[in-house]
Amino acid sequence: MKKYACLLVLLLGVLIYLTTRNNDPIDTLAAKLSKNTEWSNGTFPILNLPEKSTPEEVIQKCTKMFGFQNGHIKKYEIKELKEVEIYPEGKLRAAILDTDQGKKILLFKFIGTDWWSRFFDMK
Repeated sequence: MKKYACLLVLLLGVLIYLTTRNNDPIDTLAAKLSKNTEWSNGTFPILNLPEKSTPEEVIQKCTKMFGFQNGHIKKYEIKELKEVEIYPEGKLRAAILDTDQGKKILLFKFIGTDWWSRFFDMK
């Protein structure tokens, strides 16, 4: 009986792992964007920040520069910050932000002389 209980617990653990491992919003967005090579086209604000800026400095400037339907983000909290690889751009930083305009994912990367950045609504 103990053998079956251990097997059941093990199977339950594997099932939980398999059903939750792909629920990361950043990884989900990265997979979606990698299927469309034109996702990074378009304009982006000039942040005028040096390459050595911290992710927090870049995020703070982005929240002031980007305008949304209800204006600029006034309050935000960084929930997650990590590096992600998205085809064809390569490695970028990604941040999940809980903002007064809803949950957002910000992608950013230093390119040439300034920071490229783009917000995405979390669904």
